[in-house]
Amino acid sequence: MTVHAAPANMRERSERATRDLIQGFENRDLWATMAWNDIRQRYRRSLLGPLWLTLSMGILVGTLGFLFADLFGRPVREYLPYLALGFILWSLISGLVIDGCDVYIKSKSVILEINAPLSISVFKMVWKNVLVFFHNIWIFVIVAIILGIWPGVTGLLAVPGFFLICINGFWFGLLLGLACVRYRDIKPIIASFMQIAFFLTPIIWKVDQLTKRAE
Repeated sequence: MTVHAAPANMRERSERATRDLIQGFENRDLWATMAWNDIRQRYRRSLLGPLWLTLSMGILVGTLGFLFADLFGRPVREYLPYLALGFILWSLISGLVIDGCDVYIKSKSVILEINAPLSISVFKMVWKNVLVFFHNIWIFVIVAIILGIWPGVTGLLAVPGFFLICINGFWFGLLLGLACVRYRDIKPIIASFMQIAFFLTPIIWKVDQLTKRAE
């Protein structure tokens, strides 16, 4: 009896987890509304509201774009779109990872008060970061229009790439969220790693700069 109990228990847990994910996705009206309310609450009573997301990112990209273009000896027309897209994508990735660490901790009151699938908290977290991304991506669009840049057909590859980031962010939220509930030291470790990864990732610098240095 003991030999077959463990597989049966694992099968039952797997079915419950799958059912929770399906039911969580079906409640998309709930987590979509919760995600938007989180963003609105963040900028409550401000004049521009959520548009501050776009404005703050635009100021950062514009300031650092002209600064680093001069420091690296790069044409602004070439460097500014590169930096803008890098910052926007990194903001999405780091937001998914860091928010995923305490996705269940921040949703404690909702989990205790509402009889809903646990995966709703993760769906809400991912959708909130997606909404922030949609606010920020307009910066790249504006920069591209001003500078007359057209990504061409290869730009369509951004669509599956975007979905891959969101899917991986979802699984990160499920796994890291559970781990951080038990071990609270994981989030500061992840946050420190993401800070280091930012400078190691070609966002403010380009790969060809490394080859020139090697020469």
